[in-house]
Amino acid sequence: MTRAPLLIVLAICLLALPACRSAQGPDVYAGRTSATVGAYEAAFDAGKDVLRDLGFELDRIDARAGVITTRSRAGSGLATPWIPTEEPLNDLAHRNRRRATLVFSPADAPPTKDLRLFAGSIDVECRIEVERAYQPGRRPSPTSVRLGGSWRDRDLPEGSEQVRYAKVIDTDEELAGRAIDMLLDRLATTP
Repeated sequence: MTRAPLLIVLAICLLALPACRSAQGPDVYAGRTSATVGAYEAAFDAGKDVLRDLGFELDRIDARAGVITTRSRAGSGLATPWIPTEEPLNDLAHRNRRRATLVFSPADAPPTKDLRLFAGSIDVECRIEVERAYQPGRRPSPTSVRLGGSWRDRDLPEGSEQVRYAKVIDTDEELAGRAIDMLLDRLATTP
């Protein structure tokens, strides 16, 4: 009988939990993963800053080709609320990572070999891919994390490692839209 009040309080707290979420509106970032900007050099520098502000580590910075890529950034969904994610429950249950790419291209002109010499308006597109990391040979325990084990493929040569790989499973358009909006805001405030 002493558990009933505790369960009632817990149920009320769980029902009130969705009210803690910030109001963004249903279609804040829907479909906006690209934009046309003015000067290339300012947009490229702002793109690097935006990706850093979102917590990505820059990997390839190619101003000549107009490409910025990042390394995969892991997040654990609800366990890491400071890392923005579209599906926090899915990221908590799986080993999902995100990789961002900003691609700059001439807006109304044919592609050029060196965008640093281009003087017209520039299109920028943001793609954020969701990767799921896989590690064969991992055997979780249903009762305790510490009781989990691993198995080794007998067909592998002695001394070789088990294969770890990541596979792209989805795109995060919400985060890509947020990156484009941050880029446009940064360009609007830059003199």
